[in-house]
Amino acid sequence: MTSLDIRVVTTYVDGATATLTRNLDLTRGLNSLENSDHKYSIYVAQGLDEDHEDDAFDMANAFMDEFDSYSRLHYYYAEPRMYTSECRYYANGADLVISLGHGEHHLFNTGVGDVDLSETGYGNFRYCGGHGDAEYLVFAACQVLSFDDSDGHDWRYFWRNYNSTKSDVRPFSGLHMVMGFHSNWYTEGRDGDHLFEEFAASLDSGDRVIDAWLEAVGDELDFDDGNNRGVVYYLNEYEDDTITSAKDDYIYGNSRYDFTVEYYE
Repeated sequence: MTSLDIRVVTTYVDGATATLTRNLDLTRGLNSLENSDHKYSIYVAQGLDEDHEDDAFDMANAFMDEFDSYSRLHYYYAEPRMYTSECRYYANGADLVISLGHGEHHLFNTGVGDVDLSETGYGNFRYCGGHGDAEYLVFAACQVLSFDDSDGHDWRYFWRNYNSTKSDVRPFSGLHMVMGFHSNWYTEGRDGDHLFEEFAASLDSGDRVIDAWLEAVGDELDFDDGNNRGVVYYLNEYEDDTITSAKDDYIYGNSRYDFTVEYYE
């Protein structure tokens, strides 16, 4: 396996404070509401060709067979509504959510429609009363976490909030981190199974969530032709998170809302 350097890039807040009025302390950008019922969900895109679908099922089963830290909530075919529903349902109803299928810049293709992830929100600051639960998202799909500009915007625009978007839904309105690839990705043989087995085992062992993902990608996938470049977007507050960490959720306006990226070049 070719060794690649991991880079870290941090984007700091630009100083504004949140002015929303909800049943939460949004002025401070902090929500200490966390439940102790840790669950995960897996969603598989519909309409994949037979080989891709078999691979997706194998990866899902490899993770489920290995992972013991959380109980399973859902194992369903993906639909757009699972990412846009009210709080505590589907993708925002579990602490860890794994999505397998196809993608492109800030989009996940469920097979029955694309999900524009820049218009989805997760965690306790999802704008429906602060009852969302999602902390960690994984997209096993090409280009979802691409670094390219899109529609005239820097790639960060689609994930985090700014002063001009502080009232808009974005994934990082309570989310801790999102994992995936900033390049295309593919598997050969049982690479995908091994990736998710190692990821699950490392999470159970208490490794940092960031390390569990990036090291599994580096250990199990080929890095030829610029493919399979793993990446993690996260708020710096959660840099040392393990899968059993229980930390406050933050939104734009809090001094701890530092958006950070760690990735294979």
